[in-house]
Amino acid sequence: IELKIQDEERLVRLSVIDQGCGLSPEELPYVFDRFFQTEAGKKKAGSGLGLAICKAIMNAHGGQIGVESNPGKGSCFFIVIPR
Repeated sequence: IELKIQDEERLVRLSVIDQGCGLSPEELPYVFDRFFQTEAGKKKAGSGLGLAICKAIMNAHGGQIGVESNPGKGSCFFIVIPR
């Protein structure tokens, strides 16, 4: 896992990058939806609420949350918050 911080004049971006299995293009639009679980995530315990809660917290603080992913190459989850 790699952590990156980009500090700009008005925004700070924190990225968490892995080299895991990645997400399929079909899963990406739903990752932050309540109760959504990826195919890989269904094999583990969980309710599918974690990322939805993170999104609600980021929205409440005027920030953003997102993900970039390539199947087989990993994912980059990031938040952008106002300075």
